[in-house]
Amino acid sequence: MEEKFTVPYCRKILGNAGNKLSDQQLETIRDTFIAFSDYVIDSEIEKLRLRKNEKTYENQKINP
Repeated sequence: MEEKFTVPYCRKILGNAGNKLSDQQLETIRDTFIAFSDYVIDSEIEKLRLRKNEKTYENQKINP
């Protein structure tokens, strides 16, 4: 998989703040951001799945 968030790209996104950080610090920030993003996406998918199951359950109670 191609790395989209390279250190130079992260540095560019952060502007002046990125210029003050080491490559290792940028990698840590990037990796944390990616992990958090994955968590948020998985959480939203789980909420949608639970809502769907809830609706299915309610429909079964109404139409046995």
